[in-house]
Amino acid sequence: MDNGVKRYEGLRTLGLDRIIINAYSDHMAARTLLERVGYPRSRVPGFFEASSFWSAIFVEIENGVRAAGFHRLLKVAAEDFPGNKRLVDCKLRSRSARRSTATSASCEELTEGRGVYN
Repeated sequence: MDNGVKRYEGLRTLGLDRIIINAYSDHMAARTLLERVGYPRSRVPGFFEASSFWSAIFVEIENGVRAAGFHRLLKVAAEDFPGNKRLVDCKLRSRSARRSTATSASCEELTEGRGVYN
């Protein structure tokens, strides 16, 4: 299993995928977020419903379509929703070298930005 698959699985395991899906559940919010993170406009799929839209985006990020994909996505989402403890905690944990719990290690791995995910 490559880093991308591990990161997408980590996103789901931590419930961060559902946070993104719920927080950016309409067409305009989703496209605005993607624009802000530098996601290629030509790769944005049609929007019919949030879950399938974001699943397609997560797979594209997993495959390396955007440098710093998950890191940037989570960072901007945490800035948009500073009251969302899980997003903010993940953002803070990704900055530190601490690996005191499985959750912090997972957040760090999701966002540390190696290889095509820089």
